[in-house]
Amino acid sequence: MNTTRQVGAAMGNAAVGAVLQNRLTVSLHEQAVRYAARIPDQVPAPVRARFVEGLGGGGRAGLEVGSAAPAAGPLAGLPPQVADLLARLAHEAFAYGFVDAMRPTLLVPVAVLAVGALSCLAVRRRQRGAREAPAAAPAA
Repeated sequence: MNTTRQVGAAMGNAAVGAVLQNRLTVSLHEQAVRYAARIPDQVPAPVRARFVEGLGGGGRAGLEVGSAAPAAGPLAGLPPQVADLLARLAHEAFAYGFVDAMRPTLLVPVAVLAVGALSCLAVRRRQRGAREAPAAAPAA
């Protein structure tokens, strides 16, 4: 029973991780396109394209997020105002993309729990002594 539980937990974690990775890749690209359309006209089109490729392709190539992410990477050579704008928009796009990706991802464990709960209803309880002949009714 313990081995079955551990294998089931590992398979469940893998399934949830795979769904999250898939949805995150799609969601980040959608959010990158949406936020690139909101960038003012003073940002050149090649920079907007780099923004979409950098954020939208992050789910496929792996992401480096947080304060430890190198600031010199995709924002190198940009004026400070543009780099700050792009960093803020990238943060917002990632946050909303992650939330959008988590919604369908959480449906996987909920569905498994629902199936498990419904399968408990199918378990029949065995009665003790079901094979024994019923006792004769006492005479009144």
